[in-house]
Amino acid sequence: MRKAIHKELPAALEYRIHLDGGANLSVTNRMDLLIKYKNIRRHAIAGVLQDGPAIYATGAGYLPWRAADDTTILIKCYYSDSAAGTIISPTDVVINKFTDYNAWSQNANIDTGQGYIAFHRRDENNDTVFPLTSS
Repeated sequence: MRKAIHKELPAALEYRIHLDGGANLSVTNRMDLLIKYKNIRRHAIAGVLQDGPAIYATGAGYLPWRAADDTTILIKCYYSDSAAGTIISPTDVVINKFTDYNAWSQNANIDTGQGYIAFHRRDENNDTVFPLTSS
């Protein structure tokens, strides 16, 4: 995955995301967040529309996401100017060939607006944990 980085990672890797456990891929409307970005042939991304694709991706790259322990994972992410923000598929993070995770879990405290998502490693070493804040 290190080969995917062709430019410096941003100093702060904080941005607003939406986690969607039912999504099968990640998508963003912010090309500037992606490293190793490339234009792709227009690619339909199915969504909630019954009669066709919800949006079309025109680019792809990797979204760097830094955990509380400074581990950074690169999430394959499509670009579409029609996306409703940055939507991350935790399942796609787990099943891609670049990570050694076999599960993910999420915790959210509705009263405090705080929580986390944890990616669990196959070797049962430390989980990779990302703090979450709702707004």
